[in-house]
Amino acid sequence: MLHRNVFTWNAIISAHIHNRDITKARHFFDSAPFKDSVTYNTMISAYANTSSLDLEGVKVFSSMQDTGTPFDEFTLTTMLNLTAKLLVLSYGKQLHSDIRTW
Repeated sequence: MLHRNVFTWNAIISAHIHNRDITKARHFFDSAPFKDSVTYNTMISAYANTSSLDLEGVKVFSSMQDTGTPFDEFTLTTMLNLTAKLLVLSYGKQLHSDIRTW
């Protein structure tokens, strides 16, 4: 592939997730030169749907915030469900605060 844009990277990451290869998906996620909210949401959702990797979803969301990538309704819904699943009330409260200021 001569030119990979964010859409191409997102498609590659998504394909690996659909193939249940989260390790490779994460490799491409980490290698992507530019990430948008779709890129982050894809990885957060994959981790949220993989029981043993729930906390990785929180780490990806934290990274999303650190880079200033804007989040959307999908991000917040996924993260609220993830924090409820993990029983992390303090993080859920912080997300609620983010929603109120959004």
